[in-house]
Amino acid sequence: MIGLLSLLPLFATPIQSDPVTFSFAFFGCNRVDKADWDVAANPSSANLPQLRQSFQDIAKISPMPKYLFMTGDLVLGYGNDKGEECRKQLDAWISEYKASSLNGKLTMVPISGNHEMNRKVKDEKLASPYTASMWNDWLAVNSLMPKLANGPLVGGPDQISDDQSKLNFSFDEGNVHFVCLNTDTRTKDERIGFVPANWAKADIDAATKAGKTIFLLGHRNVVDGTSAAGDAPIEPKSGGELIKAMQASPNVLAYLCAHVHAWDVSKVNGALPWQIIAGNGGSKLEKAWEPEGGKTYGFAVIEIHQSGTVDLVPYFRPAKDDNVQAAKAAPAIVLGKLVS
Repeated sequence: MIGLLSLLPLFATPIQSDPVTFSFAFFGCNRVDKADWDVAANPSSANLPQLRQSFQDIAKISPMPKYLFMTGDLVLGYGNDKGEECRKQLDAWISEYKASSLNGKLTMVPISGNHEMNRKVKDEKLASPYTASMWNDWLAVNSLMPKLANGPLVGGPDQISDDQSKLNFSFDEGNVHFVCLNTDTRTKDERIGFVPANWAKADIDAATKAGKTIFLLGHRNVVDGTSAAGDAPIEPKSGGELIKAMQASPNVLAYLCAHVHAWDVSKVNGALPWQIIAGNGGSKLEKAWEPEGGKTYGFAVIEIHQSGTVDLVPYFRPAKDDNVQAAKAAPAIVLGKLVS
């Protein structure tokens, strides 16, 4: 029983004397299905009622999160072209953000998903030689993160096929270190669902040596969630190497992702770090996901308190696209403490 309890999240009781000193929000999987997409009415291919409501909800949080990480599958993508269709969708998507009440209040950090990076030929999902450059240009035109390209280049120990320096990147915010991963990094053998685990390990090791508390973010999950499984996680070889690198560092607190259209909080193979799946951003939810109280859309916020306590605060709203309600905060979950 003790072993089981150690795997379950602890719920925090708000303490007014321990204010939030830094926070950030994240969610992913907001795109609609192809069969449900009206391109003329909605060129972004996003679930607009949910996306707009989440932007409104986050804009009202106090204190305001400093960053919003969009953890992939912002748009439908998967075009069998040179990235033109996905770029049109992304341009319409960023226009939604710029028109929202959230614009200018925080730093937007988009992270690519399989729908942005890959292409489909009939029903076959393949790597695309065009989408990395398309994504990099989209970031530059819209002055989006990262400002410093420090990710892997062509070749190297991960055998990268194209410039991934802005799709995989890291940065510091005080004593917190963020590692953002493209979980469909293109390799010379054209593997689907690959992460540059060697680059990630070196980055994690450097941040650990510097005494940082580390959060990793990507689109695909590293292991299946406990409440529902979705499409394929990160492919086993590089995924296994990434898990080994994360679990070798006591400073890695959580891996934050989407991909599975559900909300799930668990530990990776029963041990730290936490894997937090916030894939209930607006895409059609997993049939197998049946949470108590009904299915929900929403987002999550990680709060760091003055004491160093790190909380996870989920925000949920009923999963319906008509008469969309504001999301309400659920009880906070204690993830741990900052490295001291």
